[in-house]
Amino acid sequence: QKKAQEIEFALSQIQAQTNIAEAKHPSVFVAGWRPYIGWVLGTAIALYYIPQFTLASMLWVKMSWAAGKLIPFPIQDISGLTQLIMGMLGLGALRTYEKKIGVNDKH
Repeated sequence: QKKAQEIEFALSQIQAQTNIAEAKHPSVFVAGWRPYIGWVLGTAIALYYIPQFTLASMLWVKMSWAAGKLIPFPIQDISGLTQLIMGMLGLGALRTYEKKIGVNDKH
């Protein structure tokens, strides 16, 4: 158990060092994947999840009003949105750490 934790910690340290080395690279194609993923996910949220929840909410209000009682909300599973947000928060925390230790921020 302890040996497995040590190996996992060592692997995470190596990955962190690799991430820092990539972030220092002057080329946006090497160091710019995090901003690219951020924009792609932000666009996905803006074009898919926000309209989906807005329309579902409007439909829910209309159908609840017509039924005269609250009906179950049409969207029950938000795991896709949760996974996107948690993943981006992890990347955001990593970038904050990189800025704190002085990694190149010109990209």
